[in-house]
Amino acid sequence: MRNRVRTFVAVELAPAVKQEVRQLIRRLQSTQAAVKWVEEENLHITLKFLGEIDNQQVPLVCQAVARTVSSYDPFELELKGLGAFPRLERPRVLWVGVGRGSERLVQLQSELDLRLQELGYPLETRPYEPHLTIGRVKRAGPDMQRLAEALNQWMDFEPGCMWVEEAVVFASQLSRHGPIYTPLGRLELGQQ
Repeated sequence: MRNRVRTFVAVELAPAVKQEVRQLIRRLQSTQAAVKWVEEENLHITLKFLGEIDNQQVPLVCQAVARTVSSYDPFELELKGLGAFPRLERPRVLWVGVGRGSERLVQLQSELDLRLQELGYPLETRPYEPHLTIGRVKRAGPDMQRLAEALNQWMDFEPGCMWVEEAVVFASQLSRHGPIYTPLGRLELGQQ
């Protein structure tokens, strides 16, 4: 039995938003670009990646997340726009952006980061930019031009709004077919 588990904290997507994002991914897949697209069941907004942690730490992580989210009322989050890191002309990571509610998500992530630092997890070194990763470019090629054109066409993509009502602590198991995410704890906002 493994003593360690690859772990992260995230917000899951509402089913209607997830369906809209899935349709966008299908449209972008038609460019035939060398992109590893995120599977529909794995779409989420990451708050904190913890990496490999001891199984014994999982309850402590869940308690820290619960304490953090308990002081937040559920809030509305709007997914809006399409972009890429580091930039659209040379994409490595493709993402859907966050509009209304992003400041609440940034605040929640910041407090979560500080709370988890108390357990020995390092603070994030880069500023948190709320986004939904939808794909990672495997390699550049002639199809990148088609992908860039499609990204420009869908820059104003708006899959809708959803309510953030919980944060989820996930285990991530890497497999040949891609990662498998298993919830280790679902922590509701506003549960003081």
